[in-house]
Amino acid sequence: MNKRMIGRSETSDFAQWPEPTILICSDPNRQVQDDYYTNGFQRWPSSNDVYLMFPSIYHRHQNYVDSELWISRNNQQWYKFQDPLLPIEPPGMSYIGHGSWKSIGKAEKLPAWRYPMMLYKINHGVKKPAKGKFGEIRAIEWKEDRFCGLSNKKEGLSEFWTPSMLVKSKYMFLNAVIRENGFIFIELWDDFMRKTLPGFGLDDFDEKTGDINLEQLTWNDIGDIRDFDDVHLRVRMKFKNATIFSISFRDEEN
Repeated sequence: MNKRMIGRSETSDFAQWPEPTILICSDPNRQVQDDYYTNGFQRWPSSNDVYLMFPSIYHRHQNYVDSELWISRNNQQWYKFQDPLLPIEPPGMSYIGHGSWKSIGKAEKLPAWRYPMMLYKINHGVKKPAKGKFGEIRAIEWKEDRFCGLSNKKEGLSEFWTPSMLVKSKYMFLNAVIRENGFIFIELWDDFMRKTLPGFGLDDFDEKTGDINLEQLTWNDIGDIRDFDDVHLRVRMKFKNATIFSISFRDEEN
């Protein structure tokens, strides 16, 4: 069976293209009849070294298409998430195709990033669809810096640790959503001494609720961590009914 792949080629002469480098080919975890349709390549808004692809996958036997999210920092090595980016309609009912970014104003000034989605409510295998209105153009929208995150899908407690790192910034910020009856607790851990930093444990953490968009973190009203710039720091997070999108370190307060 012939299979489509996604490759990359670059040239200054549009009439002369070198042989493309294959970036994405058939996933061994997929069914043999699954095939790539589009690449949906874009740059991450306001960034010069983060690249995105939203390739559409055609499932031939089931006759529908879904879409993945792939991410790269150098436009050469690409990594994807296991599950499709968008939920799909019942098999045979939808085709999702992606074009280019269409934003109102500058992307970095928007509270959300928007991406066009074409939706056709027909069986994809139909060669000559009936005339009439059967398609729609919609917008997929993510809040800024919320393409993906850590989320516990089941009831219960989840825990995550970052690798050891040296932090030279003064303050720590959180981007997360805490759902009903949920919580997030965060502590700072000295990886060399193998112990929690005094005053920065889970019990000291000033709890957050709701939609947290890059809010500064504090422990007993203390948020300045500059005294730990020589500590091999790990961040420990315990959470329930929540999604953590990012933690970040900065020198300026909110």
